[in-house]
Amino acid sequence: MAKLWGNWCLDYRGRCLLLCDGHGNALHRVDLTAIRDAAGMLGAIFGFQGQAQATPDAQANLLRALREIFDTQTNLCQQQLDNFLAKESSSPKQRYRYRSTARQQRPAIKGRKNKRRPQ
Repeated sequence: MAKLWGNWCLDYRGRCLLLCDGHGNALHRVDLTAIRDAAGMLGAIFGFQGQAQATPDAQANLLRALREIFDTQTNLCQQQLDNFLAKESSSPKQRYRYRSTARQQRPAIKGRKNKRRPQ
């Protein structure tokens, strides 16, 4: 049985979320494999908002689906770290399983040391 959030359904084989009309026709597709970090998820959300099908209910259901699939608070926003998602399995039959890995912080920009010159 397919997982549903309003008119959004999870397509396991296509690894995407589909917004379907009442007749089963796909109106919009969100590629879940493209979501690797918070920026990718925001891109999917805001990319959908510009569509004609982006009713308030459809937007709310998209957020619910993404939150449930990715467990966003744990995997993307934990302790204000810049996390990304690493896919654990490539099998289309398995549910989406991701592990969150904190990105290494970028080293500080190396600049000249502020040493005073002797006068």
